[in-house]
Amino acid sequence: MQAWPLTGRAEELGVIADVLYPDGPSAGVTIVGSAGVGKTRLAREAMSAAAERGWAVRWVVGTVAAQSVPLGAFAQWADQLAGSSLQLVSSVINGITASPNGAPVLVVVDDARLLDNLSAFVLHQLVLRRAATVIVTIRSGAPAPDAVTALWKDGLLQRLDLQPLSKGESDDLLQTALGGPVSTSCAERIWHLTRATSCSCATWSPRKCMPDA
Repeated sequence: MQAWPLTGRAEELGVIADVLYPDGPSAGVTIVGSAGVGKTRLAREAMSAAAERGWAVRWVVGTVAAQSVPLGAFAQWADQLAGSSLQLVSSVINGITASPNGAPVLVVVDDARLLDNLSAFVLHQLVLRRAATVIVTIRSGAPAPDAVTALWKDGLLQRLDLQPLSKGESDDLLQTALGGPVSTSCAERIWHLTRATSCSCATWSPRKCMPDA
């Protein structure tokens, strides 16, 4: 299934593009927003853009399952299982920042609130040392490890608060995805549903997305 087009995020992509320079003023950006607002999609678009420019990109995901495992999110870059915590952290940082031909490295950490404490420390050290450019996504209002929240509280990463699409942007997205005009009733239903407002969508059907007569 083809992914829906990215709509209404030109300004946000511009903010992220400004940090995709190895010697830029910021070590990266934290994308903050509510569940389902598009944080992961925006981060993936930025990662794809960096890859096209020759960057070495790394994708890391915080999960509930890995929270009980030290360095669980960064396990694929841990080349040793024994040693002190600092040795393990240094090993992961060396592994994740290694790149062919010295290409700049972008590390994207999705749902960083779910990192275990040692993984959060790795992330903090990556940023603090400017070992890589970092993009982090965080769900607004959700608790996160101190080492993660410090990234924007201490000004180490630029914070980008992601807002829901406007009504017009939502309509444009729906029309682009469906390849043609969309009925007003369908557009209204989708708008209310995606904004999590009280809307009776039980009678929705593809027929109702046909263009108005």
